[in-house]
Amino acid sequence: MLNTPLSPTAHPQIVGLARVGLWLLFGVLVASGCGADVRAGEDDATAGLDALGADGLADGLSGDSGAGFDDASQPPDLGPVDEVADAMGEDSTSADAGDAAVGADAAGGDALVADAGETAQASDFAIVTASALKKAIEGKAYTAQIEAKGGTPPYFFGQKGGALPKGISLGADGTLSGTPTESGSFSFDIKALDDATPTATDQRTFTLDIGLAPLEIIGSQQINLLVTKLIVLPLIIVVDKVPVPYNAQLEAQGGKKPYQWVETPLPGAVKSFIPNAGLPKGLTLGKDGKITGAVSDVSLVVKVQVPLTQISLEGFFFAAEVSDSQATPQKKTAMFILPTVPVGGP
Repeated sequence: MLNTPLSPTAHPQIVGLARVGLWLLFGVLVASGCGADVRAGEDDATAGLDALGADGLADGLSGDSGAGFDDASQPPDLGPVDEVADAMGEDSTSADAGDAAVGADAAGGDALVADAGETAQASDFAIVTASALKKAIEGKAYTAQIEAKGGTPPYFFGQKGGALPKGISLGADGTLSGTPTESGSFSFDIKALDDATPTATDQRTFTLDIGLAPLEIIGSQQINLLVTKLIVLPLIIVVDKVPVPYNAQLEAQGGKKPYQWVETPLPGAVKSFIPNAGLPKGLTLGKDGKITGAVSDVSLVVKVQVPLTQISLEGFFFAAEVSDSQATPQKKTAMFILPTVPVGGP
């Protein structure tokens, strides 16, 4: 332990170390943004250090708890050092503000990253439905869904080019629906948009093949004759010796249009109970399936009791065959009745 008082001239290194410590403190405070007040108090604090006696420094170094300063039990008022302490307190707010600014910058950076992520997401927007759509059948109800992914839902779809098949329409939600009225292969472009700003888009060409339905003869009213079906045509009025004009249209669906019609003999199983069959004199069947003319001989009307049933029919019975327009045509045959008495009536 040192018992001899020290003078500043005897130990200038001690004073120098103290001054270095204060300079380091000032450097830290200034770097953290204490401001002009700290710089202004720098000289005063140094002067306060000079005011300390060598004895005080020596006693302080000696560890004597009873003495630290000459002629006083309390440390001298260092004035500017107190101001430094106050400045440090005030600069805690400045430090907080600095931290907030850094946080704001970080948040801004995060926002930029988020924006970049959204842009990347939007760039991933795409139609994902395969270009070759599921096959449709002419005359049959059809539906298919165009789908997309990525971007910002909801998505919107519209036809950009090409032609949809007749009977098929595209909804804004990407639904293709309807009943096609023609066959063949159809190509069309569909464009999709998402709900982002700016809008992401994608476009794809689709192909829809519409096949032919099986050819069949149809009618609004049919009767089951056990061995075959009988198609009921509109009522014909027959007045003896008074020709009343008549016309009717035979109908078919499926196959490839146009159709061609021709009258044919009745099936063998039916001839046994309908001996007098065929279109009566005065009526003709065109290739387009139209029946036209007039009947003025009531003796040509045929009456039939269907075996094993309570059905009684009266009129003209005939059979007809329809062919479609394919290279190897489909063909169908059916029986018809031109009733002179309402079928199923009183």
